[in-house]
Amino acid sequence: MKLTYSILPLELFHPWKIASSMDAAGASLVKTVVLRLENDDGLIGIGEAPTTERYEQTASESCRFLQQVDGTRLSFDDIQTSMDYLQSLDAGCGSAKSAVNTALLDGASRQVGQAVYDYLGLGFREGIHLTSYSIGIASPEEIRTKVLEAAPYPILKLKLGSDQDREMLQAARDAAP
Repeated sequence: MKLTYSILPLELFHPWKIASSMDAAGASLVKTVVLRLENDDGLIGIGEAPTTERYEQTASESCRFLQQVDGTRLSFDDIQTSMDYLQSLDAGCGSAKSAVNTALLDGASRQVGQAVYDYLGLGFREGIHLTSYSIGIASPEEIRTKVLEAAPYPILKLKLGSDQDREMLQAARDAAP
C-alpha cells in the first residue's frame, strides 16, 4: 500500500485560546497532517493527524513517525494486524497512529460501499447523534459573537480558565438560543 502525507495549515475563523495557553495571544493558524493510503487497486483511505503542542503531537512529530511506516505492512482487509504493526514501531505518536487507523477504516468501508459509521456498526441517525461546537477563551463580547455564529449547533462547549469566566459564561447564556 502506498502511504503519502502532507502538512496542511488551517486558518481558524477565530483565534483559539484555552486555559493552558493563557499567556499566548491564541492560535489563528494550526497545522494538521493529512494522510492518504492507496492500495494496488487504486482504492484510497484518508486520515488526519491533528496537532497539539500540549501533548507533544506536533506536525513534525507525526511526520517523523509516518516516515518509519512501511506501507506494505498495512491493509484495508486486516486493520487489526496493521494497527499491531504500528504499535510495534513506537509506543507514542497517538495522533499519527490515529490518522493511519482512520485511513484504514475509511478505505475498508469504501471497499464494501458503506459509510464508516455503518462499517463499524454504530447505527448513526441524522438528528439523533449530535455534535458540539467549542468556543475558546475570549472577551465576553467575542463570546456573544461566537455563540450567535454557532447557532446551528445544539451543544456548545465553552472553554474556561481565565479571570473572566463568570462574565464569559453569562455572555454565552445571554446569547444562546
